[in-house]
This record gives sequence, C-alpha cells and structure tokens, in this order.
Amino acid sequence: MKQTQRHEDKQKSLLRTAALTALTAAVCTALLPLCGCLNPVSLDNYGYVVTVGADIGQKEKYEVILELQRESSNASDENEGGAIVLSVEAENLFDAINKISYGVPYELSFTRTHVFVFGEELARKGMIPDFLGLSFDTLRIRTSAMVQVTHCSVREYLGGLSANNNANLSTLQDDMINDARKTGRVAVINAARCFEACSGGRFDPVLPMGFYDPKVVTDTKQKNTATEGENPLADAEKGARLGGMQGLTMCAALFDGWVMKGWLDADDTQFMNIGKGDFESGTIMYDYGEPDGAERAALIAKLEKKRISVNVDGAPSAKAEYEISLTVGQDKSGRIGREWRSGMQQKLERYFETELARVFKLCRDCGCDAMGFGRYASKKFGSVESWENLNWKSIYPELDAQFIVKLTLDDEYIAETRQ
Repeated sequence: MKQTQRHEDKQKSLLRTAALTALTAAVCTALLPLCGCLNPVSLDNYGYVVTVGADIGQKEKYEVILELQRESSNASDENEGGAIVLSVEAENLFDAINKISYGVPYELSFTRTHVFVFGEELARKGMIPDFLGLSFDTLRIRTSAMVQVTHCSVREYLGGLSANNNANLSTLQDDMINDARKTGRVAVINAARCFEACSGGRFDPVLPMGFYDPKVVTDTKQKNTATEGENPLADAEKGARLGGMQGLTMCAALFDGWVMKGWLDADDTQFMNIGKGDFESGTIMYDYGEPDGAERAALIAKLEKKRISVNVDGAPSAKAEYEISLTVGQDKSGRIGREWRSGMQQKLERYFETELARVFKLCRDCGCDAMGFGRYASKKFGSVESWENLNWKSIYPELDAQFIVKLTLDDEYIAETRQ
C-alpha cells in the first residue's frame, strides 16, 4: 500500500511539473511579439539633460539652454555619446521641451539633471524663482540639483564646458562640491536650500559663479591640432591657461532673497565660507613683510570649530569665534615658523579677523545674510510666528558682528626648521 501511494504521489508531481513547463513555454511564446517594446528604453534613444540653463531671451521671455549627456548602447558607434548643447527661446521650461523635442531623434530625460545655470542679468532681475516654479516631480528632477549664476552668457559658459568634448558631464556637480570642500574658493547651494533660504528668511542664498575663458587651449584642441601638424601650445597667448575646460566655476554670487546684488572674488569667498562655517580646508595666500607685503606665504587652513551667537535684544549684534589650524605650504623666508611664538600668531589672527569683518560688511551692504547669522538669531524664538514678527531682514543691515579667530600651527617644528 505504501509503495502504491508513493508511486501515485510521484506521478502527480511529474504531471504538475509538466503542466508548469507547458504554461511557462506558452507565456514566453505569447510574449515574443512584444519584445520590440523594449527598444524605446535603450540608452541611445534618450538624451540625458545634465544641465538646464536660462538667460534673457531676445523675442521670448527666456533663452533655454540644455546640456545633454548622450550615451550609445553600441560601443562601435563613434557618432554617438559625448556632450551636446541645445537652445531655444521659450516662455518656460516646458515650452522649451516641446520646441526642442521636434528637432531631436531621441527623448529628453531629466532624471540626471544636477545643475541649473542662470545668466547674471536674469538673476539681477529676480527671475530665477519664476523659472524654477516648475514641477520637479513631473520632470523627475531632484531638488538636490545645484543652482549657479554665470558672469558671462549661459550659452558661452555651457559651450565652454562642452568644448573639451568631455564625454562624461555627470561629475560636474561632484566636482563643484569637491572644489568647495578642498579649496573654499566657490560657494555651493542646491535648489532645496535656495527655496529654504528665500521662504524662511533665516539666511540668503549664495550661488557659485560661472565664467568663460575663450583663450584656454583645451585638451581636445591640443589633440586635434597636433594631428594636423600645428602647435596650439606654442601659438597660445602668453599667460593663457593650457588644458582643462573653457567654462570655469568659482567665487560667490550674493543674493538678497531671489535678487542678485553683487558677487565676491575667489579669495573673499574663502572668508565668506569660513564665516558661514562651510569652509573645510583651503590654501590662504598671505602677503606680509615690508614694504607692502613683499613676502607671500601659502597657508593651508582647516576650520576645526566655530561658535556663533546672535543677540536681537536692542541693537542686533553677533559674536563669531573660530578655531583654525594652519599648515605652512610655502614660505620662502621661513619667518612664519620662526616667529610664530614671538608675534606671528597674533598677527595672523588679526589678519583673519580683519578679513572676516571686511567680507561680512561687503555681504551686509548687499543686503545678503551670506554668513547665515539669521539661523542663530531664529533659535532664540519659540514659534515661527514670533520669529516672523521680528522681520530679521529689516534689522540685518544694522547687525554689528565681532569676529574672534584662534590659530594653531600644525607643523610648527617643520615650519621652524624647513628653511
């Protein structure tokens, strides 16, 4: 009986297996005609928009410039891949997408968009929020996308980025963040922080600046002209930068709300970032000696700690304290190390404090709370209503800020003996 039962169970199992196999084969056969539906999602049918730019238009409201990263699913196709710049005048981004889509043989995808770029004229007219007033979710654009301003036209700047035929533009956002982290000579901010700054009133947005240098002899130009028997390096203007891209990103654009009011150069941006507390490390060039800074030292600075307090009882005031460590990168005379304990430390601390105060006043005169003192003032209020009643931006122009810097020399012994 037991053997008979086992035999019947085995037969049933075989029948179930056969039925499942037949069903699987039938489903696969039915799906074969639909395999062509997979073609539209292949890589070479998409144009990935990595950068969205906007400038003042001639006939319509905006000139919209899109920088695309094209990819090919066929590695042997030399005509695919690389950077492409498309532009059109339109009333908004969606209008531009409609117009551009007619003239390209692929679908525009914004899933990789990581930078918004705006022309300076547009930024000074306060037109950025109107352009950004789009549905990020509809286009699947992340609010972590960076926002920046160009000192040149957006077309020139984006053209300068793609002129090097850089086949991978997807690292631009990371490059910008790394530059800020390693040098402090550029401001960085994303779309989410811009909206937070302008809606909350606790600080103002500070955007990176884009520049265009047509004199740069790009890597691509060097390679292309070398095959033609030319020497672009020898023919380049004296002092011209060789290699890299013609589009440069540095400095800081100062905003009062959504309106651009001015900008800081790269050196001042370092001290703005220190005051803000966003500075991680960077090389500070320090001129000293007689007459009039005859000696120059390269000091690698690292922000260790910061303590900031703001008082809004009566006349607004702030006290900002920073602990910064220094490493002497270059000091021809060797005086910084030798004289560190005999007055050089105090002299450098006064220099840092003076520069912080000077840059703070530049920002304050533009109505820009670039160092974010409003964030610390808001902590004194127990409700949003009481904070809004203060109207921080109305009293910010009267803010008196005191800066105190404590420096330590990390390689004091080496600095003393290097020379």
